Amino acid sequence: RMDESYGFNPGGDFDLLIVDQDLDKDRHIWGKVFGAEASNKSMGGLDFLLQLISNRPYKMLAEVQGACYERAIWGHELMLYSGGGWANETHMTGFVNAARRMVQALPVQEEVAGIPRLLLVERRNSSAWGRWIDNFADVHATAEEWVAEHPALVSGVEVADLAELTWSNQLRLAVRMRLLFGAHGDGLSWAVFMGAGSALLEAVPAREAGFQACVEGMNENPYGIFGGVARLAGVAHFCFLNEASKVLAFQSDEKDLFQWGWRQLNLHIDLEK
Repeated sequence: RMDESYGFNPGGDFDLLIVDQDLDKDRHIWGKVFGAEASNKSMGGLDFLLQLISNRPYKMLAEVQGACYERAIWGHELMLYSGGGWANETHMTGFVNAARRMVQALPVQEEVAGIPRLLLVERRNSSAWGRWIDNFADVHATAEEWVAEHPALVSGVEVADLAELTWSNQLRLAVRMRLLFGAHGDGLSWAVFMGAGSALLEAVPAREAGFQACVEGMNENPYGIFGGVARLAGVAHFCFLNEASKVLAFQSDEKDLFQWGWRQLNLHIDLEK
């Protein structure tokens, strides 16, 4: 359904709505989401999302090349939180509250009054696509030690590989947390459901070539991937760089001079940071 407050329909009807998603990008992920129906001419299992936006039949952009349209709406995922997109704190708050109600979580204000918990996200599953932490046991031990020294701040530590949980159980887990630690990856998006006043600790692989993907510090990446969504959700975002693992180094089949594949690097967490 069109709703002007969410920016889907600014200024009346439209002739063309462009949903920007390259099906060849991250094929290993989209293949699992789309299922067997995935193809370059179909959104597969995500067709229902487009039907929520418009009841008009859709076409892939390759099928409409050469046509002219007077009014078009275009959106890219990064526009939601980078570069001044239309999404704002009001949208994020409504989305978070709706999701929390769906799993019957307590209101954020009530949960914040209690002693929060810390979630350590571990990538031990074979589907992790890199970013395995070779000293995760040390990270866990350090977290337990810190919690023991600060019982008034954090009541306990939980460990989970989100790839082993259904999406609904991932959500149920996230809403019970107030601190979330993990390597850079989509799973960190669950941090927004912890509620305003919570904190996300993002461990990023340091690149030996090219620009670093993280400016270290608190809320130093307000238009970054997870720094951006954390900003909209009122969640503090801490980002810090870590050396690549020497225990299990990532092996690439392609020549990568500028380490564009930094997301696949396994990590050795700097415990001092």
